[in-house]
This record gives sequence, C-alpha cells and structure tokens, in this order.
Amino acid sequence: SPAVQDAVLRERAETLMKQLGATNFENVYFSKAKLDAMPPQQRALAVELMGLKDRLTDRAKQRKAVKEFVRG
Repeated sequence: SPAVQDAVLRERAETLMKQLGATNFENVYFSKAKLDAMPPQQRALAVELMGLKDRLTDRAKQRKAVKEFVRG
C-alpha cells in the first residue's frame, strides 16, 4: 500500500540522515551548521533526503485528510 511504501522510504531516509549526522528529536533533521560543514556532495544528499521526508509527510497528511473526509 502507499502508506507502507512511504513508511519504508521514511525509515530509510531517517537512517541515512542519522548516518550523515542528523539530529534526532521528534523529527530527524540537519542543523544549518551541520549542513554548512558538509562537503557539497554530502550536503546535496542531505538536502535531497530532507525533501523526501517533507514529501512523505505531505502525502501522509493528504491521506489522513481524505480518510477523515470520507468518514464524514
């Protein structure tokens, strides 16, 4: 299902982000200082992973909104 696929992608992105030094609070993220300190290729990957996580979050919110709408 799309939700399961997104969960797998999200988990993989978070794992890679942590390996690159992301901070884990409620949400896995890179601080500006860490991004600035990364070599260009690593920073590009970090930015791509953050974008992926944002898209996955948006898709989950959309699915939730549709589900709630259908319920009435």
